[in-house]
Amino acid sequence: DNSYYYPVIKDGKIVYTLTLSPKNKDDLNKSKEDMNYSVKISNFIAKDLDQIKDKNSNITVLTDEKGFYFEEDGKVRLVKATPLPGNVKEKESAKTVSSKLKQELKNTVTPTKVEENEAIQEDQVQYENTLKNFKIREQQFDNSWCAGFSMAALLNATKNTDTYNAHDIMRTLYPEVSEQDLPNCSTFPNQMIEYGKSQGRDIHYQEGVPSYEQVDQLTKDNVGIMILAQSVSQNPNDPHLGHALAVVGNAKINDQEKLIYWNPWDTELSIQDADSSLLHLSFNRDYNWYGSMIGY
Repeated sequence: DNSYYYPVIKDGKIVYTLTLSPKNKDDLNKSKEDMNYSVKISNFIAKDLDQIKDKNSNITVLTDEKGFYFEEDGKVRLVKATPLPGNVKEKESAKTVSSKLKQELKNTVTPTKVEENEAIQEDQVQYENTLKNFKIREQQFDNSWCAGFSMAALLNATKNTDTYNAHDIMRTLYPEVSEQDLPNCSTFPNQMIEYGKSQGRDIHYQEGVPSYEQVDQLTKDNVGIMILAQSVSQNPNDPHLGHALAVVGNAKINDQEKLIYWNPWDTELSIQDADSSLLHLSFNRDYNWYGSMIGY
């Protein structure tokens, strides 16, 4: 998937996954030698990796449109399911690793025991600025409510309340739709703006990725930013062709400017380079950050 994954270890446990992925949409078409990379940190499958790191058997990590799998002793188990409607959440799979792939892995990968680097445990966060009341209260799975989740999280944070949730927002936007069909309803830009206004917020659309300085000031002013992103795969059958996420703040780490955001698919925050417009999200999905809704 053009990305590289590294475990981040603290006190002997894998607590985060560091991902090197293409920086912008144009980099996806470049060779690995010419590609510009962005650094992202999240807890994606970190707990699952920690549980297997001390095993003495060979384990292969597999992925497809349904999620991430671990293959061990000829058996494949699903460890993280993709948040797609109708996804089969089976724990065991008929998926196998071909003997050819196993040989390629054996020839190209030299297993090494990961040792904890004490030097990188030093505090290297020079600056951190986040919406002080931001909390993760819910998680998106088999529905199309990413904007509902993002708006709820941002409004709860900037109003210092816990009254908003994705379901209630979607029910407000689609009062005539049945509960059975509501999970299939998505949110359009005009609805995002109008709902924000109905809650006393002056929402406006801004093209592209806001600058680090703008995010810094808006966060200090307790103003929420919602990311609007488009899948680079452009698959018309993808129920998550568009995606919305919440900006939580910004930071400076090792002199590098970072943005902190919440993907409604996840239960933790993620950190990525402030000058990167490509979001390499959980489940190997690349999204182009094309615009933002500002004012929640």
